[in-house]
Amino acid sequence: MNNQTSQHLLTGNIPAYIIPNTLRIFVGLMGLTSLSLADIYFIGKIGPNELMAVSFTAPVFLLGLTLLLSIGTAITTVIALAIGKQDTSKINKLSISSLALILLTGCLLMLFIKNFTHLIFKLLRVDIFLHEIIAPYLILIGIGFIPMALLVGILGIMRAYGETKIPLKIMVSVLISNLILDPILIFGCGNIIPPMQLVGAALATITAIFIGLIGSFFYLPKFLNINYSSIIFASFWYQWTSLLYLALPIAATRCLLPFSNGIITALLAGFGASIVAAYGIGYRVDISILMLTMALSSVIAPFVGQNFGAKNFNRIKAGIKTSLKYAVIYGSIMGVIVFYFRYTIATFFTEDTAILNAINNYLGIACWGYLFNGILMIATALLNALYQPLKAALVITVHLIGLYLPLSFLGNYLGSELFIYAAYPISNFLACGLALVLVHRTLS
Repeated sequence: MNNQTSQHLLTGNIPAYIIPNTLRIFVGLMGLTSLSLADIYFIGKIGPNELMAVSFTAPVFLLGLTLLLSIGTAITTVIALAIGKQDTSKINKLSISSLALILLTGCLLMLFIKNFTHLIFKLLRVDIFLHEIIAPYLILIGIGFIPMALLVGILGIMRAYGETKIPLKIMVSVLISNLILDPILIFGCGNIIPPMQLVGAALATITAIFIGLIGSFFYLPKFLNINYSSIIFASFWYQWTSLLYLALPIAATRCLLPFSNGIITALLAGFGASIVAAYGIGYRVDISILMLTMALSSVIAPFVGQNFGAKNFNRIKAGIKTSLKYAVIYGSIMGVIVFYFRYTIATFFTEDTAILNAINNYLGIACWGYLFNGILMIATALLNALYQPLKAALVITVHLIGLYLPLSFLGNYLGSELFIYAAYPISNFLACGLALVLVHRTLS
């Protein structure tokens, strides 16, 4: 099965590979991010304080999720390159080493959140009355990063082969489990399960991830020949250097986005709690909408990686043109849709008038950045797949540190939350030029 899938990436019809596999990964990614969106929806039914509380945790959750997904991308890229070279021995050792690395990362995330909760509150300028509400939820989310890390790593190995059907099944199971468990654990179930509110939301997330992880174990032997007697002595540290060469720049630069999100949250806190709540919701909506573009970048990565390993350079260029065309079309359409239906989208999450109006304002501005954000995702994914992580890191650093944050601080100085919102589409547009130039020069 793996050989047939890999051969399709090397010789098959490009749109026939990109479109269905993008849709499958999109559903899977939506299942992963629904862990946060479902929490927001049900917690919003409890009250505005709880909604504000969970909005303050958004930067922390997104930071951890982005870090794990970044390492997952590196896993897919490195293994795809080895598959293209048909180096079967290296593929297995890389896979085991990759799982060890990402599992260690999940454990470190959990320890950081557990031991530095009060520092996180201070950095995000969380109101004191919300501390007791947020702390148990945040600690449990930190624990959930451990099974999530292993799950992301296993799915990364599968995607390196171009396999998307199995990851789809796994992530759908996570989505369904979370949607079922959220209302039961948050609001309770008769006299059997008491209402646990935010703690219940976190427990639902962890349980859903474990269900997906157990399912992934059944399929893992198809992609990885685990020799338990040799893991510690031979494979545990194997190829960490080549993996980290990609993983560290990807992780460091992608973590700039939730880091920037945390700074923006802190800036907006000066405009009121309702503005922070609206931004937390609006940002999650942005992420959900851009999931299809993120899925497209995930599909093109193993395609480019395998063909790069096989030295099929003309096929790489054809795949890049196709993926960029799809990103432009999708980003343009979604920007228009969100602009015209932004208030309707806001009413799905809350009935609070102040928060509704703030979400409406945010989405009406941010939606014009979807097109350019999509191009940036594709461009950086291409650079990483071509084994140019430092160029990809340059694009993201210029985008966020050189453009997005300075524009946001300018908006804060001018006393306008609307200008802070506008920093998102403006910085996306300006960074696109640099990204496309670097991709063109890399392919020349």
